[in-house]
Amino acid sequence: MAFTVDGWAAFQAGFARAEALLRAGDTAGALAGYRGLLAERLAGHLRAGTSLATADIVVAERLADMAVLAGEPGPAQSLLAAIAAAFRQAGNETGAAYATLKEAEVALGAGQLRRAAAALRTLGGSAGPLGRIDFTRAEWARPEARASGRGADDADRVLLLAQYHLVAGSLLAALGSYTEACATLRRGLRFTPPGTPEPARLYAAPLRLALAAALVERGELNAAAKELARAERGVDGPLTPGLEVRRLEVAGRRDLLRGELGRAVERLREVTRRCAEGGFRGAAARAHLNLAQVLIVLNQTEAARAHLTAAERGAVETGDPATVDRAAWLRRVADARGRSLAQRVPATTELWDEREAASPQGPSAAPEETPELADGESHLSLFDDRALRFQWELAGGRLDAAARALAQMEQVFAACDSEIVAARLPLLRAMLDYYRHDYVRAEAALGQVLPRLAGLGLKADRWQALRFLAWCGAWLGRSAAETRERTRQAAACLGELTASLPPVDQVLFQLNKWTAEEEELAAEVDELVRLRRAAETSRLPRPLLRWRLLLRLHRLLWRTDRYRAELARERVGGGGDPDLAAPWHPRLLWKHLAHHPRDRVTLTFLVLPDRVVTISAGRFSLRFAVAALTRLRLREEVRRWHELARGIAREEAAGPEDPEEHAEARAAVLDRLVRALGLHGVLGGLSRRVCALTVVPDDALHGFPFAAVRRSDRYLVQDYALTLAFSPLAGRRGGAAPVVGSALLAGVADAPAGVDRLEQVPRELDAVGAWAAGHGVRIERMDEQAGRPARREALLGSIPTAALVHVACHGIFEPNRPDRSGLVLFPEPGVTETLTLRDLSTRQLGAVSHVTLSSCWSADSYVLPGRWIISLPETLCRAGAGSVLGSLWPVAENFARAFQPAFYRALDTLPRDRAVQRAQVAAIEATLIEGEAWTADPVFWSGLTLYGDPSRLPFPRRAPSATSSTRGEPPCTVSP
Repeated sequence: MAFTVDGWAAFQAGFARAEALLRAGDTAGALAGYRGLLAERLAGHLRAGTSLATADIVVAERLADMAVLAGEPGPAQSLLAAIAAAFRQAGNETGAAYATLKEAEVALGAGQLRRAAAALRTLGGSAGPLGRIDFTRAEWARPEARASGRGADDADRVLLLAQYHLVAGSLLAALGSYTEACATLRRGLRFTPPGTPEPARLYAAPLRLALAAALVERGELNAAAKELARAERGVDGPLTPGLEVRRLEVAGRRDLLRGELGRAVERLREVTRRCAEGGFRGAAARAHLNLAQVLIVLNQTEAARAHLTAAERGAVETGDPATVDRAAWLRRVADARGRSLAQRVPATTELWDEREAASPQGPSAAPEETPELADGESHLSLFDDRALRFQWELAGGRLDAAARALAQMEQVFAACDSEIVAARLPLLRAMLDYYRHDYVRAEAALGQVLPRLAGLGLKADRWQALRFLAWCGAWLGRSAAETRERTRQAAACLGELTASLPPVDQVLFQLNKWTAEEEELAAEVDELVRLRRAAETSRLPRPLLRWRLLLRLHRLLWRTDRYRAELARERVGGGGDPDLAAPWHPRLLWKHLAHHPRDRVTLTFLVLPDRVVTISAGRFSLRFAVAALTRLRLREEVRRWHELARGIAREEAAGPEDPEEHAEARAAVLDRLVRALGLHGVLGGLSRRVCALTVVPDDALHGFPFAAVRRSDRYLVQDYALTLAFSPLAGRRGGAAPVVGSALLAGVADAPAGVDRLEQVPRELDAVGAWAAGHGVRIERMDEQAGRPARREALLGSIPTAALVHVACHGIFEPNRPDRSGLVLFPEPGVTETLTLRDLSTRQLGAVSHVTLSSCWSADSYVLPGRWIISLPETLCRAGAGSVLGSLWPVAENFARAFQPAFYRALDTLPRDRAVQRAQVAAIEATLIEGEAWTADPVFWSGLTLYGDPSRLPFPRRAPSATSSTRGEPPCTVSP
């Protein structure tokens, strides 16, 4: 192809400048350069007889690539249309066809399917190099048979046929005709074998990427992987960034379908990173949208919302209303993940209004219509969005609306030949049948579709089918062995999906996934609600029914306790509670109710994926309530509170670092959670003689500052002494033998480079040691000042024989191996040791009356996949320690210096829970540190939490203390 344009040297120089800008990542500059070069050609150098030169083709390729990435297809399309018209006027049908196809390619990249099809149809009536083509789907596959070759040499013909097959095949795939699309794209590759001239060879990688994308959406995931590998070898990242972005997107989509969730997220994050670095505003908006959709599935809704905001901003800037609409739709879906949408949520009458008030958006409602994606780049994306709408209606119990949505999907996608669509439609139909209670039909359909899903490698869909199949079997009374096997297969499939994610993401992903145990617990809750309603609506006294209700409620407590103990033992090791190893018996209910302290109520929480159950137990009293609060929303709200509190508690006082709106935001978060949990109703029903609460939290409630809950104008801790426990059934250690043994004081002040030195550790140990010595307790000290550094083996030997333990050091958390988390020791320069949770769990700590963990995050809890949470206090209490005082987050050093002595002094005359209460009330009343009002902020005192036995610490003898006054003691006496 001869390049006969005037000013060849100027053209070369301009092209070199644009290429250099592109390699340097200046997308905007490169796009302007390429556009200027083609505009110059259009202005004065396209005349009769001018050939389409290689330089023209390269510039047009770059322009199309950059225009789509930048989200500016309009100017490029206008320029290409004008060039096509100029070529046609000059009698150059080859150039006209090339420019028209390139315009269609840009339209496809921008998701403008109708415009791309219209551009192809303008070529159908020509007698140019592509011949006269009947542009129906059947004929798009075979244009080369009709190509007359008139007006084009062999090289031109090869180039145009390769380009035509790319555009036509991509359009067919976008319309859901995947078989024809794959055939068309494979034929296009015949025109780009090794040795093909450069213009046609430019299409080899785009054709392979388009083929890989069509294969992925058709369901041929293994074949797609081979094409992706071949395409990667032909992608020049710096000069063809659009192809690299497309390759990552297709690979990420394949990973997602195969259930390789972690790898899919990595690829999509890489796409957003490359788009950000290159300034690709249009591609970045779509990348943020795609990543947000995956993050919503993984329950990372806060991160998803951030990406949706970025997508909306970019789409507005580039004038992409379709992306704006789709982002708004996905935002509603993300918001809904935090609401309880399950059909079977048995919300109680008294809590129903609380549920509706819990969300700032008000009651859950059906979203606006799913955005129409007829002009979209992916037919499977359209299916996914419609399926999401169907599942939304189904989960909300709107079965008629779900049926209409599914019928519409079956009609719209009837012509689609994707194996994925063909397998998913019966799955959705079976889900609808299940919710319509047609379990026989649902089970039959699921049995038929399961082999198909397994053959396609659609792991997430297979998991859905297996869990619904197990539920159908349970309702139909299938054998226990068959139901267990189905449940086991579903759990194994979910385990594979979960294992593909990083440890932290695994926890979030499983938030709304039902384990077999949780299914059984939920069934128990459903039955409890049914029994209570029957008892409440009966016109006659029903004592037997009420007794059955109490028995089932107590058995639910027992089952939950056993589940927690077994899971903790599995994850960390150590023994379980012998009382929980025995089978449940009705006499356990009487023992529990009769021996419960009169002035104390135990609140036990059970957090399931779609609800939170609160069980309130007192002397001869056992009640429950159900709140329609999802586990995901609970986690998000608690995390939000911690984010707002992060860093503030470290400060010496609240000031410019803690704006007033932050305090208001923290209070609003707590208020929303209290309302969503229905705590006001639960607390309002307590007897006036109750002045102490034992809270047995679950899931994220381990990090919830219960002491900071407000009732009217008072904090909860001002009216109740609070204790957190890990079992509602374990016996209290009140009346234990006097404290006999040593007080083990261990501290690590020095730290290696990069780790904060704990300056106050020696002074803290001095104060605690003086207090313990005043009670006649022998002191064993391990720190630098005592000349005996704290070592792992020494601590393991001394802790089991100590009566009191006070540890001040750093801690470490390994999310993938929580059993290796624990206390970090630096016994000598260059040496680091960890006293792990597993170490502590294997020790018998029955002689330890109390442990104080004076370290950052000493009471922070580690969320395991599933529901159970592991922490240092939990490990110590299960190993036998009487009580543990720890902090949920770091606090200011001067606050800790004041709080610890106040707590220990209060132990002279008060039970442990009342000692903590006194110190916290002093902080609220600004008397903990005289004249310092900032201590009243809950971020300083509400994280300091007592776990375990709340009773008095009995000492062998008492030493008189001038500081043991009862001034400020709340008017309530807690029996030891």
